Amino acid sequence: MATRMTATDEDDTDGVPDPAGNLAALFESGDLELAYDTDTDELREFVEAAESGALGPVDAELEAKVRIARSLLSDGDGESAEE
Repeated sequence: MATRMTATDEDDTDGVPDPAGNLAALFESGDLELAYDTDTDELREFVEAAESGALGPVDAELEAKVRIARSLLSDGDGESAEE
């Protein structure tokens, strides 16, 4: 069964710093962009593997990586007619 990872509040919870979540929030804000030569197929494969559980259990670091990948993919989708 695929697990859908969702964006969480980038603020620290329970007083525990969340640098991975803060970095993901930076990407989601649109302040950082995908390089023109980035392979979006690899990003999509990574997201699919993470959501299927193929990369192991979901933790804060993996969730942040998926949030970053999704953000980069959504930025790229606006510039491409591939989908």
